[in-house]
This record gives sequence, C-alpha cells and structure tokens, in this order.
Amino acid sequence: MKRLLTLALTLIASCTLSFAQTPQDIGTNRGQELVLTIVTQNENAFGRTMDQIVEEIRTYKAQGEEPFNQYWSSLNSKFMATCKEYGASDDEANSIWNQLATPLLEAAAAPTTPQTPADNNSVGSSLEEKGKELGTKCIETLMQGGDGEVVVAEIVKYAKSHCKSEAELNKFISGVADGIYESSDKYEFDEDAAVSWVEAIESQLYE
Repeated sequence: MKRLLTLALTLIASCTLSFAQTPQDIGTNRGQELVLTIVTQNENAFGRTMDQIVEEIRTYKAQGEEPFNQYWSSLNSKFMATCKEYGASDDEANSIWNQLATPLLEAAAAPTTPQTPADNNSVGSSLEEKGKELGTKCIETLMQGGDGEVVVAEIVKYAKSHCKSEAELNKFISGVADGIYESSDKYEFDEDAAVSWVEAIESQLYE
C-alpha cells in the first residue's frame, strides 16, 4: 500500500507539471490526476484539481463546442480508465464520475465575480483577525486547563476551509501567531511553549 501511495503521489506531480498543448492532452492529464487525489485521500490536492477543472471547462466552453467536447471526453475517458487501474468496477467508476461531473459543470456555469485589490485586502484583514482570535483562544484554553489541541484542530480546519491561496494562509497564520504571542505575554505563559504551539500549527498547515 505504501508503494502504491508513493507511486500515486509521483504521478500526481507528473500530471501537474506536464506541458500539454491540446484540450485532449489536458483533459487526459486532469482525469488521471483527479483519480489519484482520491486514491491518496489528499483533500487539498482534490480541491485544487476540481478548481482547475472548473476553470478549464470555462476556458474551453468560451472557445467553442469542439474544444470543450474534446477536453470533456478525454477527461472522462482517462478518469474511468484510471479508476479501473485502481480496481474499481465499471459501475463504481461511473458512480464516482457522476457524483463529480454535475457539480463541476454547475460550478463552471456559475457567474464569477472578480476580486478587486480592495476585496483582497479585506479578505486578508479578515483572515488575520480570525487567526488572532483563534490564537488567543488557544492560550486562554491552556491557561484554563483545557486541551489546546482541540483549538489547534479548529485552527487547521478553519484555514483549510477559508484560505484559498498561500498569501491568504500566510495572513491567517500571522494572525494566529500574533494572538498566541500577545496572549502569552498577557497571561505570562511560557515563551518557549508559545513558540512550540505556533510551530506545531504551522507544520500542520504547511505540510
């Protein structure tokens, strides 16, 4: 199983980095990549791949029916074939595909609202404030004799749900660190322990 997962992760990287010129090539690569993110149970990679497919659907639909059909057909074919390579039956592969295809097409059809720089700044500030709130909560929980790991899990869950880019994640973590360090000073919490908590949170979010 370990060798299987290692191979899958290697293939994900090769799919992501490969240079594809045609809609068929890109669809083929993305179909394989999507299955591999499911096999490895990598939720972050799965989410990124789904987002990329949505953007590609929009791109090819804008270019016309033929490029979209070429992309979608190759995406479907490679998805099904890769599912079978990993032991899925035809019915199982079809069931998984059907669960993903409709949400992908609906998301691609939904109107998009481009963010302005002001919007981005607002999101960043909001994430930083939330991070500080949760960082403060972590130290307060520890000082009250509670389980800090519960708050860490809350921090990680929030980041994975709300941070859509590395820049947003950096903002959020900066806020968490500020909350931890400021609360440590306020409650005279051990400085080295505070650093350890920040490092533990960062290791989970940057893994």
